[in-house]
Amino acid sequence: MRALIRTLVFPLSAAVAVATTPVATADPVIPLNWSITGTTTLAKPGLVVPIPAGAKFAGQIDLADWKITGTTTIPDLVVKGRLFNLLPYTAVVRQVSTKPLEGGIVDGQAKVTRYFRLKIVKLSLDATPYLNLVPPGCGTSADSVSTLTNTTPIDLFKPIGMAGTYAVPSFSYCGLLTPTLTLLMSGSGNRMDLTFTPA
Repeated sequence: MRALIRTLVFPLSAAVAVATTPVATADPVIPLNWSITGTTTLAKPGLVVPIPAGAKFAGQIDLADWKITGTTTIPDLVVKGRLFNLLPYTAVVRQVSTKPLEGGIVDGQAKVTRYFRLKIVKLSLDATPYLNLVPPGCGTSADSVSTLTNTTPIDLFKPIGMAGTYAVPSFSYCGLLTPTLTLLMSGSGNRMDLTFTPA
């Protein structure tokens, strides 16, 4: 992996150094712009939710220490299920990043950590789609933390599979449905299976 990147990057950085400065240059920083596809699995209700089109990561990797930093943008998720296994519902769920994505490559393994909260923008029964059952501000009461590691070989110029688990904290500010949402959704064992593809 390092040999591949250094083969591709170091000639370019050397040329820039010769053209612009007479002193030694640091290891280069490579911008990363990736699209994101995949699914997130909610353990308690047993639902597999696709990541919508338009999800992306924008950041960089510093070859001096192989650290990766950046931000993820994921459009609202559409979750369909049945309340108490009876009433069909549709929920629009937003992953709100609370910290930048951080991580890096160590000994050939990529590991990055995401911090986010879940905000329920809309929750309605399919029989009454015009009626939002939750008030503004409904969401999880603390951060979810998901550490993703690569499931395919690392190559910054090809798609990379990443997977990891996360917990869903209790919900708050959801009106009368607050305890119900906590009962039905909150807990550990939720999963993300993502593919990062160079744009």
